[in-house]
Amino acid sequence: MMSSMPVKGKRFVCSECRKMVQIEYEGGVKMTQVGDMEVYRQMQLSEYFGTQSEPYLYDIGLCSQCYERSPYKKDEERIIEIIELIDRLYAERKRSLEEISALVEPKAIASVWEVESIKNILGERLETIFGDKHMAKSKRKRQVEDLLRRKRSDIANALIADAFRDGRVAEIVADYEVRIEENLRELERLLKEGEIVIKVKRTDEPENLNSYIVTQDTIRYPVEGSAKEYFFFEVELDSSQIFEDLKMNEESFSMEYTIDLKGIDEIIIGKLQL
Repeated sequence: MMSSMPVKGKRFVCSECRKMVQIEYEGGVKMTQVGDMEVYRQMQLSEYFGTQSEPYLYDIGLCSQCYERSPYKKDEERIIEIIELIDRLYAERKRSLEEISALVEPKAIASVWEVESIKNILGERLETIFGDKHMAKSKRKRQVEDLLRRKRSDIANALIADAFRDGRVAEIVADYEVRIEENLRELERLLKEGEIVIKVKRTDEPENLNSYIVTQDTIRYPVEGSAKEYFFFEVELDSSQIFEDLKMNEESFSMEYTIDLKGIDEIIIGKLQL
């Protein structure tokens, strides 16, 4: 299924009183990347409301008046405490990841790699290229360059793995774990499995319409003068995923940061004497 669909605006609908607020996006109808599952969900909603031919997204939540009468309002202080605690923990994580990023020097790491390490990273294909004794050196170099392009992810992971062996990075990770320890225990105490919290959206604010990525094709901006209303939406917190996200390791770093591989190919080719 396609992950994009034509979108002109959005209709915020209250699930209790059926109040609807319609806003238009700048640029009129535009193909907008919302994600495969969201395309399917919006098709279902359009069918339910009988508006299949109209290029509007639907967002079903609670309007301000209905939220004030809901059970969520009574539990608001505890929910706010949970959300603020999670925000603080993620902020600490981001700070530590940025500190690590400042220490990762790809060229310096690659410059001390031994040929055996490079062979382990590039795998059997490198052995095959060098095993052909009749291959011209120029052809061998071209094939290694092609292999390096295909192995960029493996090279980046190897650079990160070596960076995490640096004592300075280990200190940052240890310091992070100490800083979050108390807040982590408090979150474990407060957070129930499958906890439902409330996410607030203002109808006249820009919104990223894709749950997984953020690009210029996923963010849409309401036209000037759009209605300013607040809607409240249920969000289930996956506690196990949150605690997994807060871990500091090579995998989490590689998901957050793109390693600059500029000049790495030249270092490897030099080590292989090509």
